[in-house]
Amino acid sequence: VKPIIGGIADMVVGSRYMGKNALEIPLYRRMGMILINFFSRIGSNSVVKDPQSGFKAFSSNALETVIQVKADGYGIETELLALAMKSDLRIVEVPINIRYNGIGKTSKKNPILQGSEMIGTALRLIIDNMRKQINQTIK
Repeated sequence: VKPIIGGIADMVVGSRYMGKNALEIPLYRRMGMILINFFSRIGSNSVVKDPQSGFKAFSSNALETVIQVKADGYGIETELLALAMKSDLRIVEVPINIRYNGIGKTSKKNPILQGSEMIGTALRLIIDNMRKQINQTIK
């Protein structure tokens, strides 16, 4: 939250790729993250390295913007970022450290369903952006 308190960010995103244990992410997770993050970046028009980390902080101004989010579940991460980008919020990534080994199962939801949900939200945002561009071109 330091970038928000310091006035240099409206939104802070924790990145697993910047932390000390970035290389300790299990291979199966890394592969899924690469695919999901690819779609998430396109859907949100963002270059944030880890859009799906779930570790985010918002200024009060940013909260008023992202409260409009429609997605639920894991797809919310992509839409939060998309709303922030559309509103020109200042986004800063900071390193976070995650421990995967020795914690057992981290989610009760099937990882394939989680990934599908995230990619589905990203695809919806991509299609919405394409429609808006087409409508602007026609006008």
